[in-house]
Amino acid sequence: MLASFTFANARSFPDRQTLSLVAHAPHKEIQGALIKASASGSDGPLLAAAAIYGPNASGKTNVLKALDYFRDAVVLSLQHWAPSGGTLNIPHARQFRMPSVYEIECVIEGVRYRYGFMQDIKEFHEEWLYAYPKKRERLLFHRYSADVGSDPSSINFGENLSGSDRDHQSFRRRTRTNSLFLSVAAQENQAECSLIYKWFYSSLNIHISPMDGDDNGFTSRLLNKSSENSPLIKSIILSADSSLTDIQVSESDREVAVDDDWAEDMPENLRDFVAENRKYEVSFGFGDGADRFVLPLSMQSEGLKKVYALSSTVACVLHFGEVLVVDELESSLHPHIASQLVDLFQNKTTNPNGAQLIFTTHDVGLLSDDHLRRDQVWFVEKERGNSALYSLVDFKTRKDENVQSGYLRGRFGAVPSRSVGAAFLSSMLSHDPSPR
Repeated sequence: MLASFTFANARSFPDRQTLSLVAHAPHKEIQGALIKASASGSDGPLLAAAAIYGPNASGKTNVLKALDYFRDAVVLSLQHWAPSGGTLNIPHARQFRMPSVYEIECVIEGVRYRYGFMQDIKEFHEEWLYAYPKKRERLLFHRYSADVGSDPSSINFGENLSGSDRDHQSFRRRTRTNSLFLSVAAQENQAECSLIYKWFYSSLNIHISPMDGDDNGFTSRLLNKSSENSPLIKSIILSADSSLTDIQVSESDREVAVDDDWAEDMPENLRDFVAENRKYEVSFGFGDGADRFVLPLSMQSEGLKKVYALSSTVACVLHFGEVLVVDELESSLHPHIASQLVDLFQNKTTNPNGAQLIFTTHDVGLLSDDHLRRDQVWFVEKERGNSALYSLVDFKTRKDENVQSGYLRGRFGAVPSRSVGAAFLSSMLSHDPSPR
């Protein structure tokens, strides 16, 4: 479970920001909104969902991209980044030579961990991992570079880090300046590092780009094989259209080739997996009896296609208690469907294992007290090219205050600063109509 994500000098965010999923005292309880972390060292219950609001181009998506970069650094830096290729980090445009910081606090197997690193575009300067058993901070390791007064490969190892010092030193020597020690140690099955690596790799599911055919294929494969998540997947899809009565999935006899440009360097087993996901034929049944008709997936609305693609991921995340991060949750969806997806994460029956949903949205309907607590609502605002992330709980609000109305009036910021008409008029007035 994710407790918080902190980042600084990342994309449009020049300053330190923290997205926290630690619950505050609410003015109104929402059944199922809280997750009992059951962690030694936990600061209290965590939130099952968090929504990020803000105008277009404010930087909402950049919060998710910063988290996505963090995941990529952990999962890809060792084996997929070129030794001389830098860290692939994108700092703020006006702070290109300054370091960036990324840090998460998460709860894994009942223990809270804090892991992060500081870097520039060329190399990692610091990296740290701490555990909090019994609410006491314990150092596992802290890596330093020459920029902070140590030799380039200096790492302080805590006595609570599993394994021998000989192994730790071997991992240290094999850690490149543009790769992470945690990734190296995890490859050698070091216990704590493997635990954190596995959380990033398996439990952090991030969807920023639109869902594609491979997401459809994953849903089709699970439905065709009648997996244990099939009933929930079907219920999510059927809820998207009241006239939809059933879904039929069958394997196609045709050979499916993966010839996408991005797949050229893909391992053969992964190419086979993608091909497997693309070989299904899907049709939807509508109506009953003489009024029944069937249409293929390709003829469905964009909204139903998105629900179909997303349903398998949602079901698996709920089943395994993972974290799902989605950009523009309501895109192509009816607001009622978006709210239902949020409610799935805030229902102990459908979310028994503490799964979490983090999403960006423009859907003000979710600001209702029936859907989100006030500590679940976040805003992003940009001024002069600098984005800032802040919480609704930073404002003093009355218990009976209409948050939806207040947001639309601009009480909490994070709304367009001027109308389209005003922008057009300003553009026209500044235009010089004289001939050249």
